Amino acid sequence: MSRSSSSGHMSHPLAGRSRRRRVLLVPAAQSAQPVSPESNDPQTEPNHRTAWKQDFQTDIAEIPLDSGIDLQSLPDASTPSADVDRANDTGHDIQYLKRLVRSPGALTWVFAGDSISMGACHTQGHRSFGEFFSERMRWELGRQLDVVINTSVAGETARGLLHNLDHRVLRFPTDVVSLLIGLNDARQSGTDLDEFHDTLEQIIHVLRDHEIIPLLQTPNRVDRSEDARSLEPYVNTIRDLAAHYGLACIDHWAHWAIAAANRAVLQSWLDGDGVHPNRRGHREMAKLIFSQLDILDSGSPNCRDD
Repeated sequence: MSRSSSSGHMSHPLAGRSRRRRVLLVPAAQSAQPVSPESNDPQTEPNHRTAWKQDFQTDIAEIPLDSGIDLQSLPDASTPSADVDRANDTGHDIQYLKRLVRSPGALTWVFAGDSISMGACHTQGHRSFGEFFSERMRWELGRQLDVVINTSVAGETARGLLHNLDHRVLRFPTDVVSLLIGLNDARQSGTDLDEFHDTLEQIIHVLRDHEIIPLLQTPNRVDRSEDARSLEPYVNTIRDLAAHYGLACIDHWAHWAIAAANRAVLQSWLDGDGVHPNRRGHREMAKLIFSQLDILDSGSPNCRDD
């Protein structure tokens, strides 16, 4: 990236705390091996939230699945799936997340972001992508001890999320946090691009200091050209930070550019304001998440076309 990887002035009170990073920082080829605390950190103690990482080699067949769906029928997480776009699969985190989904350990997933992530109002009473995700994980994949929490709020900006990070993410025993932010920064908050970059980078630092895996997501395409022009640089910033830190990034913007290249399709995925995804748009967003995690299954009600 053209910017420095660390701005040096962390505004969040916890941003400067140095703690042991997750195994996600280890190359993907090594991440399946048990990782012990750093020997040069006398304050590090085993964490009960991460102790199950050593069980990655547990046979998938041993995982109880009350829903009757066999995880062995899913694509092998170690090899690319032919029908999945790997354009943004450059970091270690996406491979780590694929292993987590197949591990026996219970996970706490937090969805934090703006009105797109919140999924209220514009879905007209139908499900948001976070709700599709919850049923896919907790019922269809039999991960019934997983917890899925959505703390997103309409009008949220990167600055607001950083300010409220303790309440929206850190107070939970979070393992993975989905971050979908940028729409309001670009459209109405007056947040310039440099501030957005630095604020999102601070959020990443705080999450990693708390051993939480950030799952970045770009906003969806919009139908109004002026909004698209203002939003695209923020989308690129999200991609740049994901690439720089090796983070998983679900690139809805890129996917919609192809899948909804026809304006009629794009409009059918958006609410009447031309910005927020409707129920069809949210289903498409959920399907892309499943695709990137290699848990897309055409036989699943949560993965089918609307």
